Amino acid sequence: MAVQGANIDRGYSWVVLSAAFGIQFLVGMLIFNVGAMTSAILEEIDSDLTRTSWVGATLNATITLLGPFVGIFNRKFGARVTTCVGGLITFSGLTAASFTRTVPGLLGTYSFLSGCGFALSVNVAGSVPGHYFDKKRPIAFAVSMSGGGCGMFLGAPLIRYLLETYYLSGTILILGALSFHICIAGLIIRDQDSKSAETANESFEELPIRCTKDPTKPCGSDSSVALESESKRLMGDEDTDEKHQPEANKFTKENIESKWTIQKSSSQAVDDNGAHVLDTTPSGESRKYKLLQNHFSIAMRSGFIVYVVSILFWSIGESSCYLHLPNYAASKGNSPTESSTLFTIMGIMNVISKILAGFAATDPAIGYYLLHMGMLGMGGLITLLFPLMSNQFYLQCIYAAIFGLQMGGPNSLLSPITIDLIGLSAIEVGFGMLMFSFGIGFLVGAPLASTIFEVSGVYDYTFVFAGLCMILASVCGALLPMFKGRNSSQLRQSFESQHDLETACMN
Repeated sequence: MAVQGANIDRGYSWVVLSAAFGIQFLVGMLIFNVGAMTSAILEEIDSDLTRTSWVGATLNATITLLGPFVGIFNRKFGARVTTCVGGLITFSGLTAASFTRTVPGLLGTYSFLSGCGFALSVNVAGSVPGHYFDKKRPIAFAVSMSGGGCGMFLGAPLIRYLLETYYLSGTILILGALSFHICIAGLIIRDQDSKSAETANESFEELPIRCTKDPTKPCGSDSSVALESESKRLMGDEDTDEKHQPEANKFTKENIESKWTIQKSSSQAVDDNGAHVLDTTPSGESRKYKLLQNHFSIAMRSGFIVYVVSILFWSIGESSCYLHLPNYAASKGNSPTESSTLFTIMGIMNVISKILAGFAATDPAIGYYLLHMGMLGMGGLITLLFPLMSNQFYLQCIYAAIFGLQMGGPNSLLSPITIDLIGLSAIEVGFGMLMFSFGIGFLVGAPLASTIFEVSGVYDYTFVFAGLCMILASVCGALLPMFKGRNSSQLRQSFESQHDLETACMN
């Protein structure tokens, strides 16, 4: 749910969006050009390709697999603190890596330590625009995500120049200095003053309550509901005058003094009609356990798990294409220059796709889910047909253009769909879980595709496998409208209508 304030869709919102774009630009410049760094490591440190490849693989795995944990950190401490801490950790890791001359040392500094910093920064860039944009939210996320693609293009020639001039250690040291600018972007971001109120409104849907006429009965249209005192407590208004409330509408002393938890789990009490009732938290329960339980119970509700599965199949198929396309093109007679041209075309169309998807998603006739399902389905279909059109270079270029155009758009929809499914208050944890799903997909996708090639001996089957995975991701996306939660405006209207009903009953 968007925070109602002066900086929604205007004013300072665009400053925050520029900061998110800058974070994505710096992160994209550093992590998407890890291949050039791997080549330098092979030349200057270790000539073993297997060992050196672990540097880039560990970096990407650290960024993605830490997603749920950095999401909780961001949710607890806010975007500014998270970004600054991420920038400092990245700066420290890259600075230490510039003095390292062994592969294990690079794994600990360049890959793991700086990867932790990148994970924190990426989570902020992928979630903070949602707090500052409502009507223009898809466009805002499209602009933010396009920063990574711009960093990939502009960072490639810069890193090649640095490696030729300052060699590996000097290049990593300069990149560490550039990564410190993530902290500057973090200082630009400020938390909305009304964020707690927005979270209270949005979380109210999951608040279990009892009717005060009879604590054993569910709330219904024929009984008054004690919403006001708890809603004002959530909204930060603790000066409620209980003298003006009828005795029947007050919470019991035991419930007022207890710590309420806003969670939806299988252990929650229900009555005979299936309505949820109030269940106080045991006094001896660990606060840390409650925090984790609340975060993950919010993230796993509705159809979000279906979306996570869709992302998993998508990442398996996409990683298979990205890893095997150069070798597959070479097996068809392509030169190294022609193979790199395919990725250039794919990258350009990827950035264009992100922007176009952001604008298209603002059209109610299209929506997030139709775009997600359609673009992944088209990407899977063109990948299935790629073996039939791979003998000519110009046909390969057509495939690269269509594939890049289809795969960029769903990236812009990650956060908007997450907000629509689980709400804005859980975007940090939700986005982190999506990154975790991406990490699993990229870890298992390429090895599975390689196994298929080794068993069958036919490289075409690798792209058939990738295409089928993306079509499965599209099928999962087609199920999402069945599970989607109410959007921000509907939640607010529901809260206000129930509050008006309670006021009328009290009068």
